[in-house]
Amino acid sequence: MGKLFNLKKWLTVPETARHLATLFGEEVTEADVLRLALDGRLKLSVYFVNGTYARRGKVVRYSEAALRDAITSGNLPQDLKWHTWPPGAMAALRSDLPPDEAEKSALMLMSLQIDDDRYLTLDDKVRSIDGVWDLPMIGGEELDIEHGYQKLTGGPSVTSENIDGAFVQRNDGEMWQLQEDYDDNQYQAGSNAALDGLKQHIADKNIGAAEAEELLNRHKEARKKFLEERKEKRDSGKDSQNYFPAGGLPTDSVLVVRTDALREFEASISGASANSDADEASTLGKAAKPKGCTKGEILAADWPLPNGFNLEGALSDVPKWLMSARVSRGTPGRGSSIWNPVQIAVCLVTEKAVNKTAVDHVIRRHFAEFIDEWEHSAEML
Repeated sequence: MGKLFNLKKWLTVPETARHLATLFGEEVTEADVLRLALDGRLKLSVYFVNGTYARRGKVVRYSEAALRDAITSGNLPQDLKWHTWPPGAMAALRSDLPPDEAEKSALMLMSLQIDDDRYLTLDDKVRSIDGVWDLPMIGGEELDIEHGYQKLTGGPSVTSENIDGAFVQRNDGEMWQLQEDYDDNQYQAGSNAALDGLKQHIADKNIGAAEAEELLNRHKEARKKFLEERKEKRDSGKDSQNYFPAGGLPTDSVLVVRTDALREFEASISGASANSDADEASTLGKAAKPKGCTKGEILAADWPLPNGFNLEGALSDVPKWLMSARVSRGTPGRGSSIWNPVQIAVCLVTEKAVNKTAVDHVIRRHFAEFIDEWEHSAEML
């Protein structure tokens, strides 16, 4: 490492690519850096040059069973946010409810579910944040990075959206949801953004002076109402209602990699190389083991299984549709069967209609060494 590297707190993505190229002694592109981040190998961050708005959130863990028991007993966790609809309220929203259900109160979890057992409870205050923040890759920020990767590699546009918004976090794991001001939303009547759009419309359509004045007067009235409602929300302690979750990272932000994160990545690569060399030396003269996982390793992953499906039973009494996933058959006293997690994922998607995105997360979280194989197989699904 150079002296300048040790003095810096972060590098841009192009600088990171050049640094890794020197480290590896081979070409590394900006797309490679983004792919490493998307695959969970390298922590990517964002630098808010001009600051932005966000709501702070507390991450809490609850298993599905624990949460279900809490709801059944009525002892709702206080670190999660809940909303109770009064009797009859749900009937006004849903006409398909049977009469006995329509008059019941309905409980709704307002905390955001991050993954299988993590939830994010946001406070009601919108704050201004700046500086460098890490990307947890759970929402709109991940889609932004995927879009950047596809653009650099000539791939398709990313059309997916995340309604929960984009998120950032500090080193301590505290997570924040990025916010946008309704005043910057061109579809919000009375907003400054709507005025900018209206002026552009008048210019593009070459609208006459009289009609243009009428349109601007309408906006002026809408603006008055917009500001009154905005002040009312702020004065009543509901200022967060003047904002909405940002769909992605601000356009004036910069993707960076903290030098501490780079050191951690380099250490993980060095450790992997050392382990690989040791494994290779220990297996000289021995037959190579089939590439795969034991039954226990497969069952340790949080597979998104359909209701009533018993994966453990299927791995013991293997059905025909799952046989292609078995790498080698176990024998009594000589070890268990070896399974290919990628083929299990493919079988679940094709035979059990399991969501492809859901199994993608499982492979990336639990079977990192199979990611390349999975990406190739996933293209065929």
